[in-house]
Amino acid sequence: MKHLFNFFRDHIVEYLFIALALAGVGYLAFTYGSYARPGSNPKIAYVEKIFDQSYVHKVEIEIASDDFQNLLAAPREKEKYATKVVVDGEQFNDVAFSTRGNGSLMELAANEESDRYSYTLNFRKFAKDNSYHGLDKLVLNNLYVDSSYLKNYLAFKLAAAAGVDAPLTSFAELYINGELKGLYLAIEGVDRSFLARTNSSSDAALFHPVPYSIDHNRVYQESKSYAKFSDGPWADDPGYNGANLKYLGDAPESYDAIFKNATTKYSRADETLIIDAIRSLEPSELSRPPEDFWDVDAAISFFTAAALTPNVDSYVGVTAQNYYLKISNGKLSLIPWDHDRAFHVGGLSQTINNEDGAILWPIDSPLIDASSDDRPLWRFIADNPEYLAKYHSALQTTLDTYLLNGKCRQEFDAAVELIRHYVYSDPTRFSSTDEFEDEVEYLRRFILLRADSIQKQLWGLLPSTRDESEPFDYESLIPSGILPEGVLSPQTETEKSPLE
Repeated sequence: MKHLFNFFRDHIVEYLFIALALAGVGYLAFTYGSYARPGSNPKIAYVEKIFDQSYVHKVEIEIASDDFQNLLAAPREKEKYATKVVVDGEQFNDVAFSTRGNGSLMELAANEESDRYSYTLNFRKFAKDNSYHGLDKLVLNNLYVDSSYLKNYLAFKLAAAAGVDAPLTSFAELYINGELKGLYLAIEGVDRSFLARTNSSSDAALFHPVPYSIDHNRVYQESKSYAKFSDGPWADDPGYNGANLKYLGDAPESYDAIFKNATTKYSRADETLIIDAIRSLEPSELSRPPEDFWDVDAAISFFTAAALTPNVDSYVGVTAQNYYLKISNGKLSLIPWDHDRAFHVGGLSQTINNEDGAILWPIDSPLIDASSDDRPLWRFIADNPEYLAKYHSALQTTLDTYLLNGKCRQEFDAAVELIRHYVYSDPTRFSSTDEFEDEVEYLRRFILLRADSIQKQLWGLLPSTRDESEPFDYESLIPSGILPEGVLSPQTETEKSPLE
């Protein structure tokens, strides 16, 4: 007994330390248990809160009356105002509230019939230790050019299914000072919290390239007159300034579209890395290979998602925008953003979808009103037989695991049923309920027929390439099995439509 007493006496400090450590672990588990997923980081607990897609959330903004009137009087300025925000009954103070957008903001600011703007909630702007359960920024999209309310939602779902680190979304009713402003799409801001959720490196950096020629807000700030936009030297000049990732020399100022639109802090080394990565895509450059700079698998996933969601207002489209450029672990990758004009291949001003063109768009010629020379990241993938084969394999995998098995259709239909009542009750909606139903039906049809088209292209039953210099003649492909009315015709007994 004496020996046992001496043993505990000699080791009492060690046992007390172990007991305290175990108690601490138990306390942390209890404290964060309701926020964190099993095995997840409690700092990104927002994933299962505001981005729970099983119900429509409620976001309430309380802003000083004078501040809100000033915001409405000068929405283009994007001035940030301190507000109180209540998300699903949970209050957050000192949250920065501002308008957001580019061309759509400029158009809406000139529209005297509506003040339904898109907004950004920046939880850390005025209080560095503040966040929404780890989320830095929450974007509230007003669905300005999307009568279905579902294009960004569906595009990011498809991107995630293709293996892309796409932003999270959910639906939310927005109230400002007690007044219902309508049903909005809540989108995860692509910022530091996004980097943490996607397991990026601690020194990761983000950029949001915006070509000068279509940066309406920058033109407005310089001219202080949106009417002068059409008269400026940028009107007929693509002015990508590096946004298309085309090599323009080694001077950083040649890539203003990238470096003047940094989302996070970046270093000189990051600057050099991006320019070297862009240079590596030029076939004539005797530099290090692109594989040294680009996450090839991420690039293949990005173009897989682009094939599923044809979009003229994107990197594969004429504008070369609506994406983020990420550096993580010394490699670059692209993240999709703002796909409210996806699922059609018509011009930006076109309000009616070019349905059959989008459905039949060739997967190996995904660029819309752009050439491979002006989109060198795609050219790099397309010109390498191994990577092109991986791209085809990624398309087939996405078809098998998300589209052809009905999962996408099921999730889409569930979203429609979830929001229909809120759409019909939306007091500030931009379109009629009939337009909502028509667009929903188009997207439902698109899911089925685009999958069918891609499968037939992979099988060699439909053309997968096109002459970039010629308009796409989709009417000549109709006899191959995809009809405007949505009728699917079988091929031979061994080569039937995958949807039949």
